[in-house]
Amino acid sequence: MKLWFDDSEIRGCPKGWVHAKSVEEAMEIIGTGEVVEMSLDHDIERPAFGYAEGHIPDGTDLVNWMLGNLPIPKWPHTIRIHSMSARGAANMDHLLMTKAPRFTEVIVVRYHSRMIDELSKGEENGPKKE
Repeated sequence: MKLWFDDSEIRGCPKGWVHAKSVEEAMEIIGTGEVVEMSLDHDIERPAFGYAEGHIPDGTDLVNWMLGNLPIPKWPHTIRIHSMSARGAANMDHLLMTKAPRFTEVIVVRYHSRMIDELSKGEENGPKKE
């Protein structure tokens, strides 16, 4: 399965991908060990998704959870970071490049308006079998 971690209702989610809007949702999905590819946003800014005032868990918190809790066989093969937050993307990239399993490819791309369509290509008839 492919996981899209982003709280934006406006952006949507690529066809054939599972959409997680909170760190907790993403942890539950990643924990299944079925995620082969994921794309991560950093800034998760909406307390409406169940977060109390104060620190709102973000992409770095998700990456730290993965590093501390995810057994190697459950790691995705590709992790894309699509955050517009340069600092947040750099933090996640550094953590993943230095601590994730070697087979995990890490790609940092700035989110752009065609990204959803590009990731949706080939998914019109359902997700591709891995």
